[in-house]
Amino acid sequence: MKLNTLRISFACFISLTVGCAAADVFSWKEGGRSTYSDVPRNMRPADSQIFNARTLTTSDAVKKAEEPQNPQSLADQQLELSKKLAAQNKATEENNAKIEAENRLREQAQKESACKTARLNLQNAQNARSANREQMIQTFQEQVNNYCE
Repeated sequence: MKLNTLRISFACFISLTVGCAAADVFSWKEGGRSTYSDVPRNMRPADSQIFNARTLTTSDAVKKAEEPQNPQSLADQQLELSKKLAAQNKATEENNAKIEAENRLREQAQKESACKTARLNLQNAQNARSANREQMIQTFQEQVNNYCE
């Protein structure tokens, strides 16, 4: 009888030991210390890892969800891309128009400066006492006609 009781006790001990060995052991770091428990941290498996005592490795307690596939159809993706390109093209056109306006203002200022210089040169040529005075007046008059409209 003692032998049967001993066998039953031993069988229960082995089954409990095997059952415990198969249970998950959760681990996490807290305050620089590793903590091990049979329940996840704060009862949230996402905050813990599963520790394998046999291999001394850890793995995530909860598998991270994979990013879902893009549910948009190819036509929807193409439409979205077309809208983005249209917006970029519009911004580029606006920028080009701004640059063209700046260039026109710059050209106008350069033309006014050239006209002013040509008129001063014509005035100086008319007041000059030089042998080629008539030739200088003619050259500067052409410049005034060219730059001053």
